[in-house]
Order: sequence, then C-alpha cells, then structure tokens
Amino acid sequence: MLRNARKQTRKFSYTRLLEPTNDLVACASCGSFHQVDTICGNCYEKVRQLTNEIKRKMMAYNPYKGEQQDKEVVVRFSNDNIVEDGVFKGKRVIEIEKERPTISFHLTSCCASMKSEHY
Repeated sequence: MLRNARKQTRKFSYTRLLEPTNDLVACASCGSFHQVDTICGNCYEKVRQLTNEIKRKMMAYNPYKGEQQDKEVVVRFSNDNIVEDGVFKGKRVIEIEKERPTISFHLTSCCASMKSEHY
C-alpha cells in the first residue's frame, strides 16, 4: 500500500527573511510600544499581578474549595471607604494593602481610537 507523498517544502531558508512590523503604536497610559490590534504588555502585566494577588487571597480563605467560592467577593483596597470587616452586603471582603490602582484600561475604546489613527 503506497501513499502519495506530499511535496517537500522548506520551512526555514535563507530566502525567507524576517519582515519588520509596521503597525507599532505607543500606549496612551505608559508609553511603551505594542501592535495596533493587541493590548499593551506593560499595562497587562500590572493588571495580571493584581489579579493574581486577589486570587491568592481568595484561595487563602478556603483552599479546599478551589475555584468554587461560597459567597461573592468584594475587593477592598487601603484607600476604599468600606468599613465593615469580613462581610459587606452579604459578600465576603478581601483586603489588599495597596491603594486602588488608577489603571483605566478600556480595550474597545483604546483599540478603536488607535485603528482610526493609523488606517
């Protein structure tokens, strides 16, 4: 039983050189460069670190539950005005010792304005 072999093509060759990207823009909030259709890597890293810290605090409450939490969660930063400890309006309060970040990252408005400038 013979199979028809596919034509062998070269994936990497000296004729296939790297092409420069022409769609780089500066981030409006931090100034680093990223492609037009992606979010800024530096801003995303800040949001990711904060999200991971909140997840660690949630898991420290009851690590055996995993992703299933028994109550909804409210995040309280050091500069927030929530006074009650433990439970706020029936929701569990997670306290973060940092101030509430001023990262206002709206993906749809950010990308729409960048695309209108460059295309």
